[in-house]
Parts: sequence; C-alpha cells; structure tokens
Amino acid sequence: MVESDASTKTGAKMKPIFYRWVSNLNLQFAKEMGIDKVLVTILLDNITSQAVAIANGGVVTERTGERVFIWIDTKK
Repeated sequence: MVESDASTKTGAKMKPIFYRWVSNLNLQFAKEMGIDKVLVTILLDNITSQAVAIANGGVVTERTGERVFIWIDTKK
C-alpha cells in the first residue's frame, strides 16, 4: 500500500490509505443495499482515484477525453 501524500484537485493532501478506507465503506454500504455493481466515473487526470478504484476490484470499461468509467463488483 502506498503511504506517500497525494495531492487532490483541491490542493488538500490525503493519504491513499484513507481513500481506500472510504471506498471500502461505500462499497460495503452498496453491497448491504443489494447493489451488485457500482459504476465510478473519475476525471482522467485523477490518477490516485483511478488507482484506488482499481485496487478495490474495479475494471476500466471506457475512457473519454475527460473521464474514466470503472465498474466495481460489490459481491467480491
């Protein structure tokens, strides 16, 4: 797991470990609600969020000039 600081678009510094924790909470909530898959859309230049989504089992299904579309299976 990466421990270095990552700058967000707002300029705030947050650890990638925090992103994973928040992502896991949201995925767990979706699973409890009976949602099997979650579509995450991330700005193309937000590499940190893309890495976190992929680390949580996400699969990139599409890229546009502005966004990356990543599906995450909550059943895993």
